[in-house]
This record gives sequence, C-alpha cells and structure tokens, in this order.
Amino acid sequence: MAETVAAATRVSLRDYIGGERRAAASGEMYEQRNPMRPDEVVAEVPACDAGAAVAAAHEAFPGWAAAPAPQRGNLLVKVADCTATRRIYVQDGVYDGGARTVRRDQVVRLGPARAGPRGAGVLHGARHHLRGCMSDERWLVTGALGCIGAWIARTLVDEDAAVVGFDLGNDDSRLRLIMEPDELARVTLLGGDVTDSAQLGRALDEHEVTHVVHLAALLVPLARADPPRGALVNVVGTTNVFEVVKARRERIRGLAYASSAAVYDVADSAAALAAEDAVGHPVTLYGVHKLANEGTARVYWLEDRVPSVGLRPYVVYGPGRDTGIEGVRETIELFRRRSA
Repeated sequence: MAETVAAATRVSLRDYIGGERRAAASGEMYEQRNPMRPDEVVAEVPACDAGAAVAAAHEAFPGWAAAPAPQRGNLLVKVADCTATRRIYVQDGVYDGGARTVRRDQVVRLGPARAGPRGAGVLHGARHHLRGCMSDERWLVTGALGCIGAWIARTLVDEDAAVVGFDLGNDDSRLRLIMEPDELARVTLLGGDVTDSAQLGRALDEHEVTHVVHLAALLVPLARADPPRGALVNVVGTTNVFEVVKARRERIRGLAYASSAAVYDVADSAAALAAEDAVGHPVTLYGVHKLANEGTARVYWLEDRVPSVGLRPYVVYGPGRDTGIEGVRETIELFRRRSA
C-alpha cells in the first residue's frame, strides 16, 4: 500500500537550464521523501547537471566568468527570489505578478525551499492582494530575527517596501547571513515584546505601519520547558497583535500570522490534506497554541471584521534555520512511533 500511495502522489521534476527543462544527462533521479512519513515519496529530483548550468550561464552572460564568485552567487539568489515572488501558486492558477485578490477558498502555497514540500493556509476575510511592487507599504514583522522572519524581511526589502523588525532578541546574525549590508541597512530593528500590547501599538503608530506579519513565538522545546511562558508568548502575544491591528484597521490593510502543521496529529493526515479546515488534534503544547491562534483569527473576523491570513508551515529548512531542529526531530520521531 505504501508503494501504491507513493507512486500515485509523487511528481517528477526536471532541471531548468538555458531556458528549457531538461532531464538529468546522467539519467539519475533522486527520491525526495516526506520527512513526516518516510515511506512516502513525494518527488523525483534529477541529478544536478552543474556543467550544463555553468555553460548556459556563460552563454547568457558573457561577463559571468570574470565576475567574482560572491557576485555570481548573489545574482543567482536574486534571480531565484524574483522568479519565486512572481510565481505564487494559488488553488485555481498561477499568480502572474499583477494585483490579484485572493478569495477565502484559495490556498497560498509557499515554495518548497521556504516551507517544505507542502503548505496550508487559513484565510479569514477576502481583501488580501498579492503585489509585485510594494514601495508604498510599511511592514512590521514580529520575530524578524528568526529564520522565517529574516527571509521575509529580505523579500520585502527586495520589493522596495519599508520594513520594521520587532523582536525581543538582539542577534541579527540570520539577517546578516542572507542580506548584503546595504540591504540590512534598510531594515529598522526595534526591541520589543509581543506580550506588551502598548509597546506593539507604539511601534505601529511611530512607523505608520500598513501591514503586519506576526511570527514571534516560542517553538516546541521552549514551550514544553516553560508552559506558562509559552502560552503567554504564543497565545496572548498573538491576541495582542490582533487587538492592536483592530484598533488601527483604517490604516493597517493586511495581517498575516504563522500557524503550524503542528495543529495536526499524524492520524489527521488524510483529513488535513483533503481540507484546510479539517479538525486537528495537536500532540504538543506548541500545536495547541497555534490551533488556539487560528480560532482567535476566526473570531476577530466574525466579530470585528479584522481580516487575516494564517499559514501552516510544514518543515522549514535552509540558511538561518539553526534553532528548533530538535523540536522537529522529536515530532517526527513521535509521529513514527504513533504510526508504527
């Protein structure tokens, strides 16, 4: 049965080199497996044809070979980010880079390098626009010093948006890892605690924020080690974000927050893949907190018409992902034991 499921759900990928999609010259394909269900193969990835890719780059950019290696790498990253920004997949098609309204029944899927092979969204309200240019917008990102927060800050800077990072910490190493100094200089970093609603409100007003991305949270190990503190940051902190946005909804046009695939148990897999509003049975306090936050978002929409977008990242990995890994491993091992 496992092989049948894997064969039915896997996709075969090809390299995109020189303006065309190519199979691996060697014919080799590698299996990409679902980390939560190791017996499930979700994709076949071709062996990288590095030589062909370099030859195509030399042909397209005559000065490529003369450029310093860091400059070549930075150009490739920027091109990849630009491509990803303009190709945001939604349930009924592909976003082409212009302004487009996302309906409540659409699911914004993050690219696999940012959110794992699967993503899910919970939308409340119907006036969220995906834009190619955001120069007139001012964004506040809570938890901006974390992995996802750093990448969101970088993406917003690339889109010419004004970015304010709001974080209790002061270690900007992840931002420095993925951003050039001139890019980082365009991010305003504020020390702040989401459990302090007055502090949050001042940050929104002093910087005339128009959009909020709420990521600040204590991950699985920290929420387990100190449950009261975990609930205070994860649940009360999120409620504070919704409350301060509600008080300024004439100016703040968008609110996105991070939920998590942790709202589900392994036994919920089939239902969760079939419908984004499937009932979850979290097995960690962190998952319970995230499920509560989705309920909070729903109530703020129903009672106060505060629109929001909640995303449930699956497995997050890549540059800057240096904390929370133990929690991921523990969750995977727990799911393995429960499914055995």
